[in-house]
Amino acid sequence: MLSSTSFETLNSLVAVFFSVINNGALVSGLDESDFTIRLWNPSDSDVAGTGVGEIPVTVTEFGSSGRYYATYTNDSGEDWRLEIQHTTYLPNGIGANALVYESQYGDSNDSSATIDFDVRVGNTPITGLVTGDFTFELWNPSKADVSGTVSVTIVELGSGSYRAKFSAASEEGDWYCAIKHATYFPLGVTAVWRFIAAAIPVAPQITATDLLNQSDVRVDIVADNPADVSTIFYQTVPGGILQTWGTTVTGSGSETITGLLVKPYVIYVVVERGGSNSDPSNLVFLTIQAADQYTAMRTTLYEWVKGVVGNPTVVWREPNAPQPARQYVSIHMGPTTVVGHDYHGGADDNGVSTVTGDREFVFSIQIHGKPSNEDGSASISILERLRSSLEKRSIQSSLSAGGVAFVAIEGRGDLAGIGGTQWEARVFMDIRFRTAYQDADDVGYIATVTDPVGTLE
Repeated sequence: MLSSTSFETLNSLVAVFFSVINNGALVSGLDESDFTIRLWNPSDSDVAGTGVGEIPVTVTEFGSSGRYYATYTNDSGEDWRLEIQHTTYLPNGIGANALVYESQYGDSNDSSATIDFDVRVGNTPITGLVTGDFTFELWNPSKADVSGTVSVTIVELGSGSYRAKFSAASEEGDWYCAIKHATYFPLGVTAVWRFIAAAIPVAPQITATDLLNQSDVRVDIVADNPADVSTIFYQTVPGGILQTWGTTVTGSGSETITGLLVKPYVIYVVVERGGSNSDPSNLVFLTIQAADQYTAMRTTLYEWVKGVVGNPTVVWREPNAPQPARQYVSIHMGPTTVVGHDYHGGADDNGVSTVTGDREFVFSIQIHGKPSNEDGSASISILERLRSSLEKRSIQSSLSAGGVAFVAIEGRGDLAGIGGTQWEARVFMDIRFRTAYQDADDVGYIATVTDPVGTLE
């Protein structure tokens, strides 16, 4: 009874090779109608047949050799079992298992076929046999007889053990070989050799997203094959050290690179499958921004104002914000303007230039006094404390750490007036601050240069 196991890819054609022997001779001329065939799928159902939901199993002979192959196409993963029975020639049947996976991890990439066998009479090993003592039948994966064109050689391993060798380089797939000796096994010993050349995996497609926390980028990978194992490469531009992220991704998926800096980066992915690497994926250029740079600056400015004024409520002066009870301080951060011109650094080897520049904006502070007959001196005092604090080195350092630098006072004024029926003191101060901005510009590069053609006249 044949008992074999093969590893197969999901939705692939499975081939089972066998011989039919009767009274010491090979039996030819049979087809699937002569056999009882059962095919159990992973759900333990016999699905052999041609009806709805069934899977056809064909049996084909190699010429008139008495050697056959049965084929079917699996449609789900895990364990399959094929059994073929003939009332006269195979009353006990033959069986073959197929272990089906979504992908095969690792191609053989070995075209040097080797088939090991023993030659013994009882327990006595037969030694001293050479290639010329044997005859061979050999079929390639296209089921063509190539015994006349592909040579098989025999190597003695010792103690009655031998090895048949031939080259399977001409075609990928299952090679079926029968090795015959007129005395010891005239019907032959058979074996299958599977050759799968190493396939160069297709480069994946990637996108990269700054997660806006000053350190993390999510890389989304679309792989060509579920078996592709992706490694992420990244470096700062220009001129940073190329690094790899320690965690790989199998198939399509996502991985987050952490611990990055607030700088421009180039990111790409290379996949590996079966010992072969793909070309790099598309290059993604992005700049890691401060965690919403302007929100961070707003926080810095708010903390400065609140730290100086103490008890009065400090609020952002937005159009729909509710008005708190007086006395309070309202603040507003205006949009930025470019100072001079941005600096464009030279392009690196990837054609990426770093753009840096200065930005300025006006920060407005208003002190809203309590409704009273007071002259506004309390509000002016608060405003002066804020103005004078900008001369302190401790305040300058904390503002600098938050990404802003004091430039100048743009203006101050008195907005006091009648609010309802009571006098309201209100004073304001506009302050100009400066911050830095950085971005990456993919300007491209000249990959090759050819010599000019023609003559100069």
